[in-house]
Amino acid sequence: MGLIEETKKEAVAKHLQTQAIIEKMIENGEAINYQTVSAAAGVSRTYLYKHKVFRELIELCRVTGMTKKQLQQEVVRLRIQLHGRKT
Repeated sequence: MGLIEETKKEAVAKHLQTQAIIEKMIENGEAINYQTVSAAAGVSRTYLYKHKVFRELIELCRVTGMTKKQLQQEVVRLRIQLHGRKT
């Protein structure tokens, strides 16, 4: 495997791991914001800002008073959107 393919594979893994951590945080009823997600996922806040799917979800969690069920539905919607695009 070449360097480019390995880098892409690592980027996808990092993205999926971050998404899974956000989902777990929502499931556990934890506070969702850039700082808490960054710390839990081991990624920078810049990384979260740069990825639209994470930015939208974090902003949604921060700004709205959504219930746990509504947040879970939004995670599913964003996951479908994420998997629908080419990586």
